[in-house]
Amino acid sequence: LLQQGKYSAKDNLVFDLKEEMSSKDSRIKELESQVMLREAQMEATKRELESTNERSDSKEKDMFELMRTIGDIQRAGEARESEANDLRKKAEEKAALTEQMLA
Repeated sequence: LLQQGKYSAKDNLVFDLKEEMSSKDSRIKELESQVMLREAQMEATKRELESTNERSDSKEKDMFELMRTIGDIQRAGEARESEANDLRKKAEEKAALTEQMLA
């Protein structure tokens, strides 16, 4: 390779091409590494999104059950109030009838 202590033009060209290829190989590996990192980040984000959706669905179901339970409690309270009013009305009628009988 050495001709009188110097590289030939062909040797210089080969050396330059090898350097360029090495540089491009390094850049390709760097880009591949970045792609792999982005893919890993996307997968993590996808898993996080799925988890968030599951939590959201669960909270929505819980809220539905809570609203249904509150409705049941309200209806039961209204039924007890209606029954109490009916019993009070009957008691007042009996008291009035008893008063009339005693008078």
